[in-house]
Amino acid sequence: MSQGGSNPDGNTQANRFINEFPVFTNQIDLLIAKYEKLVDTEATQLDEINSLKVMVADKDEKIRIHEQLYRELQKEANELRANLEKTNKEHDVKVSELEKKVKAKEKEVGTMINKVEEMANLMTWEKLRSLNLGSGVSVY
Repeated sequence: MSQGGSNPDGNTQANRFINEFPVFTNQIDLLIAKYEKLVDTEATQLDEINSLKVMVADKDEKIRIHEQLYRELQKEANELRANLEKTNKEHDVKVSELEKKVKAKEKEVGTMINKVEEMANLMTWEKLRSLNLGSGVSVY
């Protein structure tokens, strides 16, 4: 075989490669386009994920703030409840003391009324006696 000789099989392969090369490069271009689209999609998804992470962090912060406010309000409510109970007890004691004073005053007034009635009766009898003594008729 000579060096310059033709290889019919080799020429066919080369011709086929040359003929199929545009199809092959077209397929590579399609794969590159698909890859770029996937990269863009992934970038978009990463942006969305990061945006969601920020939203979640914001929500977590709001939840933390609300939980803190809830704890503070709960503490304040407990303090108010304790103060109310204390005030109610103090009120009950004062009411009890006032009721005792009222009963004592009622008793004192009742005693005074009895004394006044006795004095009025005595004075009435004395007046009647003095009137009767002058007329000579005895009431007794």
